[in-house]
Amino acid sequence: MGHARLLRLVLDTVPEPSLRAQTYKLAPTDQILDGDSVVRVGGLSLPTEATVVDAWPGTGLTSGTVYLRTGDSSRTDLPDESVDLIVTDPPYMDNVHYSELADFFHAWLRELAPFAHYPREQATTRSTHEVQSASPTQFQVAITRVWQECARVLKPDGLLAFTFHQARLSGWVALVQALAKAGLVVTAVQPVKGEMTTSVTKGGIEPSNLDAVVVCRKRASAVPSSLTQPHAAAEAGERRLTALQSAGVDVGAGDIRSVIRGHVLATYTASPEAVDVQSLAALADQLAAERVARLAGRNWAISTLNTTALVLQIRRHGSDPSGVDGPDRAPYPHDRATALAPVGTRHASGHHRPR
Repeated sequence: MGHARLLRLVLDTVPEPSLRAQTYKLAPTDQILDGDSVVRVGGLSLPTEATVVDAWPGTGLTSGTVYLRTGDSSRTDLPDESVDLIVTDPPYMDNVHYSELADFFHAWLRELAPFAHYPREQATTRSTHEVQSASPTQFQVAITRVWQECARVLKPDGLLAFTFHQARLSGWVALVQALAKAGLVVTAVQPVKGEMTTSVTKGGIEPSNLDAVVVCRKRASAVPSSLTQPHAAAEAGERRLTALQSAGVDVGAGDIRSVIRGHVLATYTASPEAVDVQSLAALADQLAAERVARLAGRNWAISTLNTTALVLQIRRHGSDPSGVDGPDRAPYPHDRATALAPVGTRHASGHHRPR
């Protein structure tokens, strides 16, 4: 069999998603906001075909090289003030017990040894340095170490962005105290559509549908924002939640409570030495309860209006007016709240245990 025919037979057996993944790897595209629409554009992100190294090169990264390391995010070999942007997704304190879940797979992987340095001798994936904890105090201590490392490696004008959601007030308090101790200031909080609503981690008395994207800078380079006064911060959070509701996103009482608490408690990081965090937490809880009473009933009214409008359009057009969900449509076309990272920045990825 000739080489050309063999190659064609191999290509014919490759699943289409794999071919699309290879195409994306060589020429990635991004979805960005263009007015009120979401469009797919190329040329913003670099190709991901690269040489992978697991230790920081003494001469720095060269073009076509990626630094990829698994380990403790509170101790890295990255140089001081070398990173433009850190994007991470830490554990939401105690929402999911990842280590216990991972141990199920670890029992099999110890026998399979999927790579050369797999820790076969360890009976568990639990670690004394892991961030996940049911104790707010332990969670704060662990994540403080990570934020301090982030502050060390960030450039003076660098950004830290991460997602967070927590039903317990103590979780948000521990988070902002850790950020403040690391010298980081929250400059923006943006609620966005989170995981699938069927996720077991989103259930409970007040099921959640949203996560908050939290953006931070070093205190010395923090820019002015609305996140310095508690009442103004609560109003900003309410405006963002109202915008999501108007766009057709389901916003529950748990979402409102977490997002408003997060906005209000974020003000602590602006001047922690002048604020009593427990008094601020009580105010955050009060302002969140007021917004729950005001916004929670709004979902039903908006849902009814949207359903009525859709029925009228279907009757008028005789078909689904939304058209075909083609490749240029956003996964959630009604989600207008989109967090965009700066283009052309270097990303440093730490390992907390994925949320």
